[in-house]
Amino acid sequence: INSGAGLAAQAGGNFALALMLTVICSTLGVFTVPFMMERLLDFGGGITLPVGEMIQKLCLTVLAPIAIGKAIAASGPAAKAEIKTYGKPLTYLSNMFIIITPWIQLSRSSSRGVFQAVALSDTLAAVALGAAIHLVFLAVNFVGSKILGLSSDMCKSVVFVASGKTLPLCLTVLSILPAGIGDKGLIALPAILGHFSQIVMDSAIAASWKTPPKEEDQRRTLA
Repeated sequence: INSGAGLAAQAGGNFALALMLTVICSTLGVFTVPFMMERLLDFGGGITLPVGEMIQKLCLTVLAPIAIGKAIAASGPAAKAEIKTYGKPLTYLSNMFIIITPWIQLSRSSSRGVFQAVALSDTLAAVALGAAIHLVFLAVNFVGSKILGLSSDMCKSVVFVASGKTLPLCLTVLSILPAGIGDKGLIALPAILGHFSQIVMDSAIAASWKTPPKEEDQRRTLA
């Protein structure tokens, strides 16, 4: 669903907890994002958000695939064996669809010459702002995990998953918004750039935060 679970595992975090948090956060996001956007954003021009329609479409595009996948995985040993066999191709296929979605939106906007009016300084400012917000989320979740006394592996899972913003959910919400809000390809640009900077930062953090195998074994022995 997002890169947080994979990064948590790369850093030596609790992968099962990371997956559970990913599913829970994505599920809550389906029902909270439309209401938060309606309350916090002012699009002007008499534009109103179709909150009910947004939730309905998000359920079909986000929750339904998760439910179907879980149902297939739980249907029996044969299904689990097939998933294990074709897990990597399915992951590559999913990633390809994730890449195609913003590519289509950006291509449409580019063909209309929308990006010609965007200054480089504005693009860099959007990337810097997205990176700054992500750093704040990382710090808040790290401090919160320490206050709660979570173990090191659980802390890593919470920090990476709870701090990440999922690009697929963002683009899904963007596709549902009314046409009057502006060019959706242009709106998607800072989200895509912010997601890219998030992955770069989190990959560096995960690599530096990874516990060496010997040290990890010592911790488990002491525990």
